[in-house]
Amino acid sequence: VAVNLVTQDAEVANSLSGILKQCGVPVLQPEVLADERIARMVQPLLVTTNMGMLKLLCEGPADVEALSGAQRHELLAYFSVLLVRGNIDLSMVAKLPLFKTADPKSPKFVALKPDVVHCCVDPTDKHSNALCKLTPPRMVLLAWPTAQGKPIFEYCDIKLCTGEEFMINYIIPELPGICAKDPDGMQSYPYLRELHAYVCIDNSDRVKQAASECDFVPSAEDKTKTALASTYVSIAGGAAKLFSSVLTSYLPALWLQKNKWHMELLSKLGMSTHLSSTMILICAKHLHKAFTGEAEINLSKEVEAAVSGQKRKSADEETPATLEMMGCEGEPLLNGTYNLTEEFAEYLGHSKPVYKMENAGQTYFAYFWKDNDSPEATGWYIATEVGSEDILAVNKSAQDSELPPGPSDWEVVSGASATHKLELGCGFLAPTNEKKRKVAEEDDEAKETLATKEQVQSKNVGGGKVERKLPTGVVTDSLRLMSFELLEEWARASEEVWPKPGAVRSALHDPSQRDKLH
Repeated sequence: VAVNLVTQDAEVANSLSGILKQCGVPVLQPEVLADERIARMVQPLLVTTNMGMLKLLCEGPADVEALSGAQRHELLAYFSVLLVRGNIDLSMVAKLPLFKTADPKSPKFVALKPDVVHCCVDPTDKHSNALCKLTPPRMVLLAWPTAQGKPIFEYCDIKLCTGEEFMINYIIPELPGICAKDPDGMQSYPYLRELHAYVCIDNSDRVKQAASECDFVPSAEDKTKTALASTYVSIAGGAAKLFSSVLTSYLPALWLQKNKWHMELLSKLGMSTHLSSTMILICAKHLHKAFTGEAEINLSKEVEAAVSGQKRKSADEETPATLEMMGCEGEPLLNGTYNLTEEFAEYLGHSKPVYKMENAGQTYFAYFWKDNDSPEATGWYIATEVGSEDILAVNKSAQDSELPPGPSDWEVVSGASATHKLELGCGFLAPTNEKKRKVAEEDDEAKETLATKEQVQSKNVGGGKVERKLPTGVVTDSLRLMSFELLEEWARASEEVWPKPGAVRSALHDPSQRDKLH
């Protein structure tokens, strides 16, 4: 390449020469062309135009991967200048690995792919860090360009977005596919968590409108089928929870029901807290069959506890507020009481808890790190910062554990040489839970008060005349509570149609209202 013929600017020529040499492209020194005889000999071998140089970088022997980040930026800035001057086709720039990805952990330089959307999120947006961790299908997130490189980004059709625009145009449209293929909610979690931040915390009307019109919510009946949030009813209400076994097509998937942030999000997007008239009829038919013994009542353990006046969350299901780290000999400062914290849930992108301890002026974190790109790095860690590369202890053998594992295969990192030493006696223990003993006592008391089979039959229509499998001994109370909750829903629905006293009576005498009354 005769750089002095490609550009007349000495400073730019010097920069281009360094870049080309780094790529392994021969550069002709300017004084060589001073000799007319030599100039005629080398002329057929020379690249003397910007288009020729660009073609050489794209198709020739040039090793662009050998360039530093600063040199790649200089090259993009140079192409941007050419673009502003006009009259040049720079479409081949997209084939060069000059574009830095937005991955905060391991950014790399890539070329632009033809069937992929390339996008940048404004780094001044408060959601930019969280959004850069999301990887929707058929999309690559790139680092925001400098002012010098911005023209070539726009020329290559790289989308420059605010966080709100990115959510509306590129994240929300992909949610139906992401959620429908997610059996347990783990893949969907970071996307819905960020959507929750926009809708429920920031109160973004634009994002809320786009999400409410997107059918991304899978149903409890078939998790592969999705619908609008407004299609569903929340189990927070009494009737929906009691009749959940017959309302599965109107309830969101179970993994959505179990997450309070997901349920808050769906409520904001139009999920109802009351049954529709269709749902009321379904529940009424089911209740009729339950009274006559044609159907069983399948209540969840939680609902059964509520019916019997013993509503409580199982002690085994509770996430302990504190854990005790014991038996660490290599790093004794890791021993102590760790307290539950939720401040890193969004960053980590999963539902497993994080624990935190202050000891001798230092903060320690116990957390689960899931790395889809490097599965061998997945495991439970202890470090002074969540996500730090300087770890103090690691356990990769208990990846299925919902809590930091107890005494098992913890490797403690100690000493200046950062030696990993296996300590089988090192691990976390939950404090003795007095609730377990109380729960057992309450269960024993409940067994003594259950009705007998004959008592249950005598309190139901049909009595012992119908052969059927009977529910638990609290069936009478269950039916009573279900009837009450369903009547409440029916009364509410009626008031929406005739909110004023006497309206039903008036409708009976008004021919124009009879169809509505029916």
